[in-house]
Amino acid sequence: MDALPKFLHFLGQALSEKKPRGLLKEGSKLVREHAEERARDSGYGPSDIVQELQMLRETVTHHLEKELDLTDKDYETIQKTFDQAIQEGLMEFFLVHAELKEQFTATLGHDLRTPLSSSIMSAQIIQKHLEEIPNGKTREKFGYLTAKIVKDLKRVDRMIQDFLDASALQLGEKLPLKITECDLFSIAQEVIHEIAEKERSRIILTGNRILGHWDCEGLRRALENLIMNAIKYGAKNEPITINLSEQSGHVSLSVHNYGNPIDAHEKDLIFNAFSRSQSAARSDRAGWGIGLSMVRAISESLGGTATVESDRSSGTTFTVELPLDARDLKKNQLH
Repeated sequence: MDALPKFLHFLGQALSEKKPRGLLKEGSKLVREHAEERARDSGYGPSDIVQELQMLRETVTHHLEKELDLTDKDYETIQKTFDQAIQEGLMEFFLVHAELKEQFTATLGHDLRTPLSSSIMSAQIIQKHLEEIPNGKTREKFGYLTAKIVKDLKRVDRMIQDFLDASALQLGEKLPLKITECDLFSIAQEVIHEIAEKERSRIILTGNRILGHWDCEGLRRALENLIMNAIKYGAKNEPITINLSEQSGHVSLSVHNYGNPIDAHEKDLIFNAFSRSQSAARSDRAGWGIGLSMVRAISESLGGTATVESDRSSGTTFTVELPLDARDLKKNQLH
């Protein structure tokens, strides 16, 4: 009863902005304070936070639709506001109620990944039957839509896996390794290809084909996180440069962008799970604070490192350095 009027006030402020945005800084603080109160209630769980905000979103949207002609911008703002509220609320809940992380992780893995896998399979079955549609334009349209569904669901699945792995790392567990031969340049090309065209057009990939033995899916996840991080927090109209190089049995993968620099005292903090830099927290970009922790965990699991250099003049560069062959590392871990 105390938080609701204030929350609706911040939603109103967001809807009055010219560009779609989520919660203001004060709104995020309010959501976190509310979630902290919920976390101290022994009968209140993380799913209740999500359900509470989902119910509020549906109620608010329903009443606004009766009173106003909502635009696409309005719907986007409402969605962003509640998405950020859910993220902020859950993050605060787990900070206060850390012992529930393991239980929530197991629930998340089962309750979300199972229907996701089923949805991906269903969309792929539809793809196989597209040739049965006689109308070429209709067939092309449904082909595009089903391909987009599969792509987006797979990305959500990878995000959930990042969350699960980040939670496991906090419990002291190590990431499993699946070492095979792969081409780092091809992995980079594939990741870039899946980026939206608007952002993909400003990504520059330099370097040559580099063959090595790594956890290829892990490197894919690491690079995707670095690119999305550059898109979210870097300058919007500046290029994002990915560079690959090889020297003396080691490879270097770097992602560079321009924009607000990362403070020196935060350069190690941002690699911790569920931590975000102050500049990221001040931005209107919602985030879990797990992407960079996964980048470092994957790099170190392959015997490498993940570092960042950042200043206002030269921009921000995240660099992953790896041995060319991680098979020996895996043998040592097994023994």
